[in-house]
Amino acid sequence: MNNIVRTLIVLSFFALLPFCVTAQTKKDDISLSYAHGILPSCILLDYIIPGGGSHGTVITHSTGANVISGKWQLSKSFSLGLSFGHRYAVGYNFDSDPSYNKNFGYRCTNLTLDAAYSYEIDENISLYAAVAAGRSTINGHEQTRSYGRSYVYNGLALQLTPIGVRFGRRLGGFVEVGLGYKGLVSGGISYVVVRPKPRPALPKWSDNDE
Repeated sequence: MNNIVRTLIVLSFFALLPFCVTAQTKKDDISLSYAHGILPSCILLDYIIPGGGSHGTVITHSTGANVISGKWQLSKSFSLGLSFGHRYAVGYNFDSDPSYNKNFGYRCTNLTLDAAYSYEIDENISLYAAVAAGRSTINGHEQTRSYGRSYVYNGLALQLTPIGVRFGRRLGGFVEVGLGYKGLVSGGISYVVVRPKPRPALPKWSDNDE
């Protein structure tokens, strides 16, 4: 239900984009964004993953990937940024041997460095590709009939986004398709919080000024 509500909020925001004003992203812009994973990296991951024989995994609840990012526009086409992502899920693992059945849950946090290349179609629409890499920390627990344990796993967080579309101007929304901790499809909103004022043009020199 929570995922449905988040998706409806994002879609409702897109309907307001024609009313957004001011210019598209420019050099030295600093922007903030929020993204929510609409589809997980493996579509079956949040539901059922069949294993060998009669065992598998069922995710009974998942928040999906929630990512907050900051971005600095180094040029009209290239930007660098930092992202913080979080996901929580609980589920049940069942096996042909009931003694191996277990309940489990985990929290996954990610901190990544992001790089993106964008191409502006017009002042309202731009396409982009991005890559992100950083640290992932998973805090989990599991419980069987006979034992329980908690664990912490540190690893590499990756996200490859071959195509993304941003709509709007200073206030905008985006949808992207990729593979990694954000999932197959994610969408969200972004806002340019810092926009340097343009430098005044230097006066032109002419022979009449002498």
